[in-house]
Amino acid sequence: MAVSYLATFGNGHGLKHWQAMLHLLRYLYSTRNLKLTYCYQESNANVMSVYADSGYASCDPLLERGQYSGYVAMLNGGAVDWKARRVATKLSTTEAEYIALCLGGREASHGKQFLKELGFPPITPVVIFSDNNAAISIAKSDAVTQLNKHFDILHHWIRDSVKTKWYDIQRVDTKDQPADIFTKNLSAALVNTHRTFVLGL
Repeated sequence: MAVSYLATFGNGHGLKHWQAMLHLLRYLYSTRNLKLTYCYQESNANVMSVYADSGYASCDPLLERGQYSGYVAMLNGGAVDWKARRVATKLSTTEAEYIALCLGGREASHGKQFLKELGFPPITPVVIFSDNNAAISIAKSDAVTQLNKHFDILHHWIRDSVKTKWYDIQRVDTKDQPADIFTKNLSAALVNTHRTFVLGL
């Protein structure tokens, strides 16, 4: 996320952007020996889970307002897919988080199909974790409310997937949401905690 983020200032950069780039390079250099680790255990054998999150209208030192949606898909204790992307600002945190659920679910669908083609037994359901109660509630219900009546119908396929037991949406505490590493500015302690989880260390 940081590289694409800084790339948006290729024309019109200043001292703060230069300092941010140096900070990023120092981080990359200090983490050059870290690697993804997968550990087969009976408890996590062929278990896929997705952590999806959105940073809604986050205050940012370089951009006035920005919004990123991201996810990390975990299999056998390590990350197999992850993504963060800048998205158009939504009307509410709930909408942003719901779209993040949809994004993570779509990618999990691809992962499930790929594993099936490789001959692995089907993984059902994939658990998608979110830290937003309202988004979870909307994904599990057909009700149209003031909160979700303006959502694009494109994103409601997640509801059908939950109904057919392809996905199970569960809550995770914000402090335990590893997808935050892709969507928000975090303290060094939280970055280390989430990075350790994502890398399977």
